[in-house]
Amino acid sequence: MPAHVKTPRSPITVTTLCDLPRPETDRELLWLFERAEIEIATPSSWQPIVDASLRGARRERGSSRDDAERRADAYHRASTIVGWLEKLPKALGDVLVAAYQPREFPHRYQLQLGRLSGVVPTLASMRDGLRAARGAGLTAHTDVVLWLDEAIQLGRDELVSAARDEALLHYARALAAYRAARGSRPSLVDPSP
Repeated sequence: MPAHVKTPRSPITVTTLCDLPRPETDRELLWLFERAEIEIATPSSWQPIVDASLRGARRERGSSRDDAERRADAYHRASTIVGWLEKLPKALGDVLVAAYQPREFPHRYQLQLGRLSGVVPTLASMRDGLRAARGAGLTAHTDVVLWLDEAIQLGRDELVSAARDEALLHYARALAAYRAARGSRPSLVDPSP
């Protein structure tokens, strides 16, 4: 479904963005930033040893060959996705990292901006806006996220909307570049969570 965003240059011009996440790209990037490290890591042997001791068993068998193959497969998939990200211009890769890197945000802020929550603080216009607001004595915050969370609380919807629209433009461009880098290959990540 395309998104329509008015560009900041002209209230009449509308840019249609068809480059919103597709299931395969969203799954890949989510998996890379939230699950890959867990799937690649060699599991600790401590818990199986404790469990075996509590059951009275003499020894618990270690990792199987299947476990090692699953870790190697996860490493290969992660390396492939990282390779596609590395093909992007740095600015576009940084947008996707900001969008998918797990991070805690204030609840209101996260609800308003969703996937764009990490992208908004990277925008020069938002950093400049915060500096101007601090200079005018409108906020005491030194962090874009806290400033926008305060704006949400105060009902300053125009500021939050402008942040969302600008972040969406950057995000859509980054997703389009990622899709071009990965091509039409099938997803490297299973559809199941």
